[in-house]
Amino acid sequence: DLARYRELHNNGKTKDWSAAREHYEKAVALLPSCGHPHSQLAVLATYAHTECVSVYHYCRSLMVEQPFQTARENLILLFDKNREKLGLAPPGGRSHGGGGPDAGENADDGAGGTDEPTRSGSKARKREMSQSFLAKFVRLHGILFAASGGEVDGQFMRLFDGTIDEFRRLLDSTGCSDQLLLKLVIINIFSVEYAGMCAEASASPSTGADEEVGTRSSRRRSSAQSLALCLAYGIAEQLGAWGWWYARPWHA
Repeated sequence: DLARYRELHNNGKTKDWSAAREHYEKAVALLPSCGHPHSQLAVLATYAHTECVSVYHYCRSLMVEQPFQTARENLILLFDKNREKLGLAPPGGRSHGGGGPDAGENADDGAGGTDEPTRSGSKARKREMSQSFLAKFVRLHGILFAASGGEVDGQFMRLFDGTIDEFRRLLDSTGCSDQLLLKLVIINIFSVEYAGMCAEASASPSTGADEEVGTRSSRRRSSAQSLALCLAYGIAEQLGAWGWWYARPWHA
């Protein structure tokens, strides 16, 4: 935290979070069952405006033996900001937000040609494509997270097909780093598990009116888990078609 605070109060135009990140990553390695270090890594990601990376770390912070409960409130705030940014986009306009260090690297990969303006334009289009997909991916998970306490927003199905299609086009045109793809998979796993945990909690024995309310809530949360599985399968299907599973060392 001291390294983070020092950089926060650094008057320089650019911030270097590498020292703080290194300390937090060491804390993760030393205390993998504690969610606090991942929550702090999520905070660093918000400084860099890399919300998908931040979501990943908040998810990791909550799905450990000793979850850091403040991460849940921070995750809600992050999802709200993502929703507001997407809501500000004009009809037919491009989405904003959602990019990350992984996304930026992917957007730059494979930019060919020798003409500098053409190469710069290609990089910009790839970066925009990556940011658009990641912003919508985060929004879908925000809807699922909110559905743990109520109805699943109808916006999920309206966004779902387009988001999967954007992911397919992103893979076909630029590819993605393994680091980013693993983060997407882990976020998907979190949403499935979290919705399941909420459904189990709401299905606890009760009587009378409480039982009826609990049953309705359980059905809603079960629906959220089904949609989370649809999203996870949709992403996995595109990864399989792209050949990601088979081209990596863990498949050997």
